[in-house]
Amino acid sequence: GIALFGAILNNRLTENLITALGSANVAGLGEVNADNITQRLERLGDLPPGVADSIREAVANSIHVAFLVGVPLAVLAFLLSFRLKEIPLRETAHVGSVEAVEGALPVERAEDLRV
Repeated sequence: GIALFGAILNNRLTENLITALGSANVAGLGEVNADNITQRLERLGDLPPGVADSIREAVANSIHVAFLVGVPLAVLAFLLSFRLKEIPLRETAHVGSVEAVEGALPVERAEDLRV
């Protein structure tokens, strides 16, 4: 699931960056692609305001697309969960019952439990 949404985000981000910036290279950031831009986000403030705004808009649009794909899949998974067979919980726990465990040695004092 995460890999699918990461691939969608990465793909859309590269396309949106190329569309927004219109060139193969941006001064100070190098080639325009998702990996190159996201690894240098700390330098975003050093870019001209128009370029930085274009990068922010490309990132926002890419995240938007990833959510547009993710929400219907989450709703589908939720609806499919109603088709799961219900298995009732057991009504006894057998906690503290030494007889329930085969081969268990009886413990008479709390000090016997120390290792």
